[in-house]
Amino acid sequence: MSRDSINYFPVMVDKPCRIGFFTDIAEPTRGMAYDVVDLSYQRACAGRAYFKIPGGIQYGQHFLNVQFAGSTVNVPFKIMTKDELKENKAKWEELQKQLKEQQKNQG
Repeated sequence: MSRDSINYFPVMVDKPCRIGFFTDIAEPTRGMAYDVVDLSYQRACAGRAYFKIPGGIQYGQHFLNVQFAGSTVNVPFKIMTKDELKENKAKWEELQKQLKEQQKNQG
């Protein structure tokens, strides 16, 4: 599991929103599970989703298409092999190191 920054919401978003289809069994007091979520242009929603995939997970680039009344949002995501994950984790750690060094030099 990866914790991604959610600082990419539009500036008019001012209400947090939990997509609570699942709850963390390790921390059950964190929240109950619900089968609906209300979305709007003012809400920043994040959470887990589950999809049954006949034949199992396929590695590679995929897209989640969310259909709204007047539009569709196309969310790209990639399912990586263990080797790809290891390689990308190393790259991410190097980028984080470079960012910290850059911030240190600016301050």
